[in-house]
Amino acid sequence: MDRISAGEVGLAVRVWPGGEPTIVGVHGLTANHTCWYPVADALAPGSRFIAYDLRGRGESDKPAVDYNLAAHTRDLLGLLDRFGLEQPVIMGHSLGAHIAVHLAAHHPERVSRLVLFDGGIDVRAEILDALGPSIGRLGVEFPSLDAFLA
Repeated sequence: MDRISAGEVGLAVRVWPGGEPTIVGVHGLTANHTCWYPVADALAPGSRFIAYDLRGRGESDKPAVDYNLAAHTRDLLGLLDRFGLEQPVIMGHSLGAHIAVHLAAHHPERVSRLVLFDGGIDVRAEILDALGPSIGRLGVEFPSLDAFLA
């Protein structure tokens, strides 16, 4: 894992070397960059694959505030700038798909293609209420593997 500065935050990044195009994987809310390992292994070395931990996840910085689509998009733009990527393929899953669409909508010149997985969200109150426990667990840290398994 490498760490890069993406403007406001430091991001943990993993790069699989390869040819063109470069593909950037943006994970979902409850994941981290490791969810992309099977995809990256299948696509590299034909394509370079870059996966990173979103702010607040994995080994990336965890600021106290600012977890909206605009902030995640700024982070992604910072990553693209850091790697000198003008128009990569952006591959997003779940929340990552929303971030990818937000990037493409606001900065279409920075994206060559989008690949989106499971990007829909049902915003009815009962659906959002059902997500509450998962969202609540995002900040939980366990002191050991045994404590996690318990």
